[in-house]
Amino acid sequence: MKKKKATKKKESPLRYDEIILKIPLYHGDFGIVATNDIEELERSRGIVASEHGIDELYGHAFLTENDKTQLFLIVINPYHEIHLTNGVIAHESAHVADMIFQNRDIYMDFNNDEPYCYLIEGLVNEVYKFLAELKVKLHLEK
Repeated sequence: MKKKKATKKKESPLRYDEIILKIPLYHGDFGIVATNDIEELERSRGIVASEHGIDELYGHAFLTENDKTQLFLIVINPYHEIHLTNGVIAHESAHVADMIFQNRDIYMDFNNDEPYCYLIEGLVNEVYKFLAELKVKLHLEK
């Protein structure tokens, strides 16, 4: 029997890119972080991954606050071996929209969910614009 040579998983170089935008209508800031560097996320944003049960980055949503501002944040890892998909972006955007509504004491009206849907649409569009600037290729789910 022939032995197979052990292969190392190809490591992506560490990257950390972010953009911070103003949230129209609802106020506050919306941030998008594309990174595979947990330590830099912790340094830059004060998010201690282990406190959130995160041992590796893929897709996450956070609210960070200080006495001056609130930052609703999507953190995605487009460099992960599991490819980033459209569904992950929509999923994390919905989490952020929920956080914004909850934080602003806005209650969902399931007979008129247009404000919620427009917010998610805007968040998703901003994530796509940012990823396009970084030249990140998205993968369709199979």
